Amino acid sequence: MANRSILRIVGLLLIILSVTFVPPLIVDIYYQENQYQPFCIAFLAVLSSGLLLWALNFRHTAELKTRDGFLVSVLCWISFCLLGSIPFWLSSDLGISWTDALFESVSGITTTGNTVLSEIDTLPHALNYYRHQLQLVGGMGVLLLVIAIFPMLGVGGMQLYRSEMTGPMKDSKLTPRIAETAKALWYIYLGLSALCVFSYYITGMSFFNALCLGFSTISSGGFSPINSSFVPFNTIQKLLAIFFMLLSATSFALHFSALSRHNVNVYWQDPEWQFFIRSTLSIISIVILYHWVHPAELPVSLINLIFQVISCATSTGFMVQSYGDWPIFICVTLLLIGILGGCAGSTSGGIKIIRFMFLLREGEREVRHLIHPHGLFVIKIGQKTISPRIINAVWGYFSVMILTFFLLFLAFILFEPRTNIAFSSIISSFFNVGIDFGSGIENYQDFTTPGKWILIITMLAGRLEVFPILVLFSKAFWNR
Repeated sequence: MANRSILRIVGLLLIILSVTFVPPLIVDIYYQENQYQPFCIAFLAVLSSGLLLWALNFRHTAELKTRDGFLVSVLCWISFCLLGSIPFWLSSDLGISWTDALFESVSGITTTGNTVLSEIDTLPHALNYYRHQLQLVGGMGVLLLVIAIFPMLGVGGMQLYRSEMTGPMKDSKLTPRIAETAKALWYIYLGLSALCVFSYYITGMSFFNALCLGFSTISSGGFSPINSSFVPFNTIQKLLAIFFMLLSATSFALHFSALSRHNVNVYWQDPEWQFFIRSTLSIISIVILYHWVHPAELPVSLINLIFQVISCATSTGFMVQSYGDWPIFICVTLLLIGILGGCAGSTSGGIKIIRFMFLLREGEREVRHLIHPHGLFVIKIGQKTISPRIINAVWGYFSVMILTFFLLFLAFILFEPRTNIAFSSIISSFFNVGIDFGSGIENYQDFTTPGKWILIITMLAGRLEVFPILVLFSKAFWNR
């Protein structure tokens, strides 16, 4: 294993991370709220650590192998989460424990959107902005940023790309060079973020709210700069949010294809995107029908109903109304589509649409085998034949995810015995949905410390899709 090369890359990661503490300093200078000390300390500590690691290992540029990529990925996310918690922990205005600070950091970086903060409206602007910036960086993935900025990583960049990308198609490249692929994805991501911020701003939002909500929307994070999430904003702004949430739940590789070909028909030709749109429209129809039949049980406007379905389907997590009085049928339906998530290669959470499609096709094939035992059937998505290796990998993913989910759920109810709260909290954290349907849950401040730690592990495991973490616990991984 290229240990010194891995330390060099981690040093570069820390140097990049240190830069993320600069924009909140600029925000603090603008609003003159004297919140610069936590960010200055974090900047100096992280930058010096990164420079030291890089200086001690800069000559070591060995080629990275697949297992090295997994190790770098896990180290990157853990380091980012730990060091990203420093400003929250050191802030005198928050006065929270390190566990709460780490929870907020992990929730932001994994774009889950759960929070332990109760008075968000009164937060200093620098800290409030910083929460949303964490989601911006975590949405596309800090490793892709590293690959884009440091092509000096050479062939090892492909190993990092594989370990970072979501979904079963991890070997797909948009351009011949992996660094160019990472750059293309980040250009599109930042371009959509800027467009979203501008759209919110010209429709009447303050620039600060537009900036924060724009970051949260495109990253599918769901943080809001105010306590009431998206409740006070007007219909036009909600329609804009719906549009950009759908864009963020679409594969960024598909955005790249549409832009490079100058042809929006690329979207309609993609089977996964078609399935995502059709399934979302189906859920919207079901919810509207329920609202029409039982208007007293679901006292909410039509636009808010559609907004909430899209927010859950894209795992963004914005809210326009408390779920406390919503019927259980609607809550479970929204939770299930949150588990399903958006397209692979997007910023949304969940299991991803393409995996669900694979399982449906596999189920159809088994039914046909029962009818024609000697028949030979292949699985196709669109015009592409899917190899048995990918189907087996998807089954393996589901089995590991389900087992991990229930182990985390059992561990969590040891400390939070309210089953309805525990179940929805674990689902929200594990699939990075960010919406909790547990009765009486507004934020996670009152949970026990062990419970918060389990949720921290749950959010990180869900964002990494479990396997990179499990690989590190494998004996074969550490054998030469």
